[in-house]
Amino acid sequence: TSRIIARVSRWVGRHADAAIVKSEELKRALGRPDAHVIPNGVDFELFRPLDRDDARRMLGLDPARRYVLFTGIPEVPVKDFPLAQEAVRRLHERLPAAELLVASRVPHEELPGYYAAADAFLLTSRHEGSPNSLKEAMACNLPVVSVDVGDVRRWTVGVEGCRIVATRDPEDLARALEEMVREPRRSRGREAIAELSLERVARRVLEVYDSVLRARRGPP
Repeated sequence: TSRIIARVSRWVGRHADAAIVKSEELKRALGRPDAHVIPNGVDFELFRPLDRDDARRMLGLDPARRYVLFTGIPEVPVKDFPLAQEAVRRLHERLPAAELLVASRVPHEELPGYYAAADAFLLTSRHEGSPNSLKEAMACNLPVVSVDVGDVRRWTVGVEGCRIVATRDPEDLARALEEMVREPRRSRGREAIAELSLERVARRVLEVYDSVLRARRGPP
């Protein structure tokens, strides 16, 4: 079924007046050079920096721990939860206060509290397009450690408090996490993804629709 959906999507995408995809990787997969790359936007009103101590009190978390946040669904193989577990287990050997915090199937409006309470966000997915969870973490200025997947590199390279690990080696991930959580700090992720506010993304989508309508009308 998924293969049929993928084939139909590619056919429609290639024959439509315009196509919008979430990442350069998906653009290449579509095989349409003129496709518009517009990732999902982030609600900057909902996902914003909050006080870490207040968030931990609300969630009943230990103020002295070092929490690594995982927001994927552990049962979904593509999220590679075992890799996250092993990376944090190795981190724990170096830093006994470190602990994996799983926020799976948490209501969307409650996620900002988890991003605020954590010391780092970990993404271990095998495949992604433009992961919303990573962008939400960055909007909350939560440090992130991620494998090189989807468009993660586009948003994190050179950003203070953000690290991409080129391998899927749990030891490499553990070392990167240690850098982030040994001395708690926040990232500069929010300013790095400012162009992904809902308003700016909506404006870009409307511009694509406008260009299609103008082309269909033809010259005045």
